[in-house]
Amino acid sequence: MKDSIGNKAALAAVCVFAVVILGCTTSAPLHYYTLAPLSPGGFSSPIPMRWTLALRPVTVPDILKRPQMLVRTGDHTVRLSENHRWAGPLDKELFRVLIENLNVQLRDAGAVAAPDDAAFEPDMVLAVQVNRFDGRPGESVTLHVQWTLTFPKGKGDRFGKNSVFVEKCQGPDYESLAAAHSRAIAALSREIALEIRAALDKGCR
Repeated sequence: MKDSIGNKAALAAVCVFAVVILGCTTSAPLHYYTLAPLSPGGFSSPIPMRWTLALRPVTVPDILKRPQMLVRTGDHTVRLSENHRWAGPLDKELFRVLIENLNVQLRDAGAVAAPDDAAFEPDMVLAVQVNRFDGRPGESVTLHVQWTLTFPKGKGDRFGKNSVFVEKCQGPDYESLAAAHSRAIAALSREIALEIRAALDKGCR
């Protein structure tokens, strides 16, 4: 009788253990996001290329060299969202979208942006360093970036800015958070494009 009771207790313990293990191994699905470039729009006629812009690899802090989206929880605290991730390395995503955005912003000026190793004897060289790029679902995204623009063929002219962009989320979910990240990069792209246009107008080349 005692053996029967002991066996039943042992079986019950095994069942409970199995349920706990199954519960631990069942996790929420992973969601992946990408940064979206600006819409290319259209021009009535093509503009011949006159200037080349070389973009160096974008540098980001070590905390952003992870697939998980970084969520700001306080002035000095952040967390990594395990279930919401970037589809590719964030520095590579930033690099790709910046090139696409600048080509959209500058094509009517005859300027073409390309990776640093693909632009042969560029007229301009752009370096971008990201210091902060995070946000909070349902609130906003903050991008803090330093960038410099040099003209190697000219008189050594050099421009630099330390910029902060804040974009509000248009919804409470992570897709809206990713979209706010894209809008922050678009704002940076517009700022850089305006400075390039101004520099070309002044003959800094």
